[in-house]
Amino acid sequence: MNPDNPYQQPQMGPAQAMPPNPGLPPAGQPMPPQPSQYPQMGMSASEQKKHRPWGLIIALVLFVIGFLGSSGFAFWAYAEMQDYKNNVEEKVAAAVEEAKKATEETKEKEFEERSKSPYKKYKGPATFGAIEVTYPKTWAATVDEGDGSVPVNGYFHPDFVPGARSETAFALRLEVLEQPYDRVLQSYDGNAKKGTVSVAPYKAARVQSVLGARVDGEIEKGMQGSAVLLPLRDKTIRIMTLSGQSFGKDFDNIILKNLIFTP
Repeated sequence: MNPDNPYQQPQMGPAQAMPPNPGLPPAGQPMPPQPSQYPQMGMSASEQKKHRPWGLIIALVLFVIGFLGSSGFAFWAYAEMQDYKNNVEEKVAAAVEEAKKATEETKEKEFEERSKSPYKKYKGPATFGAIEVTYPKTWAATVDEGDGSVPVNGYFHPDFVPGARSETAFALRLEVLEQPYDRVLQSYDGNAKKGTVSVAPYKAARVQSVLGARVDGEIEKGMQGSAVLLPLRDKTIRIMTLSGQSFGKDFDNIILKNLIFTP
């Protein structure tokens, strides 16, 4: 210590110099890069693009879709409510009229069914199988018997029977043909191959001993219906409806159900 200046730091010799800092480079060399004291907190732009919040985007899209859907439904419901409010009287009147019409149609059909009974019957000559046909009493009938190639030739139709040349789709036709069953059945082969008719085995409900055939489809040109063919010794019984849409139920439930003949 300098007695003249007690605050002056003592001088150090070469041996007493401060040791070099191990973290510093030797004099004259640049400072090496130092590691950051804190880890890097941010992401680069490319990394941020790779980590977009897709969950949030999807949730937002679903929310928008749901909102639009609910808004559309609410608008539709409101419009329906306004329409009903403004036209309630007309709607009630229309509903009442529709129900009334349906009731009248049902009653009319019931009346038509009741008016068909008690049924009428036609009984043919014993020589030609003693055919017995049951049909609605509201139908008219005309039958020619003993006429050459068609010894029994009958026409049945509601109210009155139109002429044979009128091209009417008759409710019922009854024929006894002077042709064997196989030949008459074979006459439908061409139409069956074309698909305009279908042919299936058939037995009359009250004459189970005789096997015949049923033909459904275009029985005659432009006429959709059904025909039943039944062998009668060397002849053939053919009974058919030429308007299946109008008389199909009567054909099945009244005519065929009660058909009787002597084989």
